[in-house]
Amino acid sequence: MDIVKETRESSPVERLLAAMAARASEYRLPFCAALVSGLLAHGFAFANKLLNADEVASLFSKGGGVDVGRWAIGLTSLLFPDISMPWIYGILSLLLFAVCACLTVRIFEIRSRSVQAVLAAGLLAFPALTALYCYMFTSTAYALALLLAVLSVLCGCREGWKWQALGCLLLTFSLGIYQAYVAVAASYYVLLMIQKLLRGEDAKAVFLFGVKAFLRLLISLAVYYLISRVALRISGAQYVNYGVERRSVFYQLALAYNAFFKAFSAGYFGFVSGKLSTVLHILLLAYLAVVFIGWLLHGRERLLSALLLLVCLILLPLSMNCVFLAADVEVIHTVVLYSFSSFYILAAIATEALDGKAALRGRDLLLVSLLVISLSNVYLANKTYLKQYIQYQNAQAFYTSVITQVKQTEGFGPDTKLAIMGQTKNAVYLPEELDVGYLAGPNDDLLNFYTRNSFIRTYVGFNVPFASAAEKRKLRKDERFQEMPEYPYYGSVQKIDGFIVVKLS
Repeated sequence: MDIVKETRESSPVERLLAAMAARASEYRLPFCAALVSGLLAHGFAFANKLLNADEVASLFSKGGGVDVGRWAIGLTSLLFPDISMPWIYGILSLLLFAVCACLTVRIFEIRSRSVQAVLAAGLLAFPALTALYCYMFTSTAYALALLLAVLSVLCGCREGWKWQALGCLLLTFSLGIYQAYVAVAASYYVLLMIQKLLRGEDAKAVFLFGVKAFLRLLISLAVYYLISRVALRISGAQYVNYGVERRSVFYQLALAYNAFFKAFSAGYFGFVSGKLSTVLHILLLAYLAVVFIGWLLHGRERLLSALLLLVCLILLPLSMNCVFLAADVEVIHTVVLYSFSSFYILAAIATEALDGKAALRGRDLLLVSLLVISLSNVYLANKTYLKQYIQYQNAQAFYTSVITQVKQTEGFGPDTKLAIMGQTKNAVYLPEELDVGYLAGPNDDLLNFYTRNSFIRTYVGFNVPFASAAEKRKLRKDERFQEMPEYPYYGSVQKIDGFIVVKLS
């Protein structure tokens, strides 16, 4: 009997795995929907090595670290080695993002199974992830950062100081990997306040919840900042003032709200692309306006709740775009604003707050809209990756041809340096049909990028010493260089002193 009892007992790890299996069974529908949507949207990026300028430079790294305030991103290398491997990192990050989608369903207690599935599919096809997969080298690290940010909200919703402290700790480490996901946590808290008010919870209790959530965000930011300063001092790194904007608060507030509305009206960041997607997003906006105006009008006897709901609705775009309060607009792009996906969560929780025929009609509108928007985003993702693929093929063909001419130049030897001067114009053809608008990620020009020396070494396989910037400045003043024609015409590749010079322009 003792032996039977012993074999039936579970270890802590076994109990953890059993609990995870139970949760996985509970959320298998949104999880599977997320995986299917993610594979349809991003599978091409997993099966091919696609490039942009940063991806070329970061084949064996995760980009900026302590010097740009990402002191925890180096720790992710323990789990994900510093080699940009598209298949394994694509699949791993996809699994992490799918878990994020399921946690989102749990946080907001989405009851409808069909809404769960469509929402999860929409979150995985969202253009911010398409842009992120253009930077495959950092995909797993950012996926982990998003997971920590979502988990921090889940912990923050629980009672007890231990859960609150854990939530702050998780968000702090999320910021240490990628600071922009503070907007995800902030927008989720505002959405939770809206949901509580729609469900009829006491306005004072909801306000107190919001105050506590705001304090958790401030504590996490403060701890993150302190660790950043300590990490800089210990490492001896120099802080790179990367994209920090120093303008008036009112100006930055205006930027945050302007970016939110321009995402709908002008296609900023690529979140709303194509005529059908634009129509459906505007339809959802109108639908939400009707729902909330109706709630506010019928809630006049709950004046405090109505006022607080109005404040939360005003604050939601700011919470989604709160990075505008600190960052320069030049460095805010599609990857940074994954928090825009909170708009779809708002539509889901607003629909679930309805009852009767209005609930049925609203759910149908939500399901059809999100399904078509997700499909549109799947197409956008595949077009984006196709653009990257063609750009890579063009760049490789171009520089292979250049290097062939370099090798055939009279005087080329082991001691010569390569000096590629200027930028080529109209060297390749990229169809207009592959334009992806404001979606960040793929470079508009993969020939004249700042990492082309690395591209030639790694992707053309030509390891040669390159001329320094000072040597190039000296060559530009040389009459022999000035008389050279531009590439690809005869004489555009010549030897000048100890340099093989390629004059692109």
